[in-house]
Amino acid sequence: IELAYFFLNRMGVQILGITGTNGKTTTTELTGRMLKEAGFSVVVGGNIGFPLTRCIEVVQRGGIVVTELSSFQLEHIDSFRAHVGVILNIAEDHLDWHSDFSSYLEAKSKILLNQKEGDFAVLNRDDENVWALASKAISEVVPFSKRPLKKGVCLEEGAIWFSWGEFKREKVVNLSEIKLKGFHNYENVMAAAASSLLFGATLGAVRRAIVEFEGLPHRIEHVGKINGVEFYNDSKSTNPDAVRRAVEAVSSPPILLIGGKNKGNDFSRLAKEIKDKVKTVVIFGGSREEIKRAFIKAGCSFEIASALKEAVEKAKKLAEPGDIVLLSPGCASFDEFQNYAERGEFFRELVRKDEKSSAQRY
Repeated sequence: IELAYFFLNRMGVQILGITGTNGKTTTTELTGRMLKEAGFSVVVGGNIGFPLTRCIEVVQRGGIVVTELSSFQLEHIDSFRAHVGVILNIAEDHLDWHSDFSSYLEAKSKILLNQKEGDFAVLNRDDENVWALASKAISEVVPFSKRPLKKGVCLEEGAIWFSWGEFKREKVVNLSEIKLKGFHNYENVMAAAASSLLFGATLGAVRRAIVEFEGLPHRIEHVGKINGVEFYNDSKSTNPDAVRRAVEAVSSPPILLIGGKNKGNDFSRLAKEIKDKVKTVVIFGGSREEIKRAFIKAGCSFEIASALKEAVEKAKKLAEPGDIVLLSPGCASFDEFQNYAERGEFFRELVRKDEKSSAQRY
């Protein structure tokens, strides 16, 4: 990150940086699309998969780089500065790397380091961990919230509204026009819209990008329907907070597939929060015994499977027409797969193979 910034800064490139425990990639991709729709010269990179150092090769002088930033990347920055820095949310994650939650929180907060007057910090007003950083920001703090705000971006009257500078309570988009599932995605859209408008995008460009955006793979992605049962792939979910968001996003209590390699997270709180919001849980993978203890303590019904394939087979047997099977593992994939994408592809193929077999039988 520091090496890339050394060159980008000398090229007059402005940085729009996005971090958070969940929603980073979706927000980064959507923000990039908004700015491109508005006619800016934009490159999207960073933790999203296209390294920031590669952006140097393709970005135009004076252009914009929209970059997703992880806690690992932010932890060691020195001079890196984001003209607009976004913090979506902060919940427990990566505690197998960071010594404790406060260290993780400190790493995330560094996206605001080096900002100056005239820069912007787009912060989640509803997340206490994020909003606690507002008082420390030198830059102008622009809040986003699910509640009405006099200034910032908020949800009200079934729409997203923006009030800042020249914008006097302008409607950005109706919630009914957003294709992304889940309330958490409204937060992502609000953050992306605010960031783009602060960079000078027009309301029309921002709205068009939102309405056309259908989301990214492995994020509450509908992958098939077998005998009246809907299957959703949320393999990108790698921490308990992401699981909670996914469970709340689907239309009825799902059969939840959870498990993999834990990153030091405690699943006790999640088990209590979702026990009345799921039909049942199938726990699989390398951390299954650890996660099982949390669900036993919460009194939540569950089944155990050694690996993802067995978990899918058990879910199919448990499911009835009208049910939802949701893969939202809440863990890293490294006990069985190279990454979350490979895990998601494997799940998708299992579902689609059975979907074809079911169609052929009828």
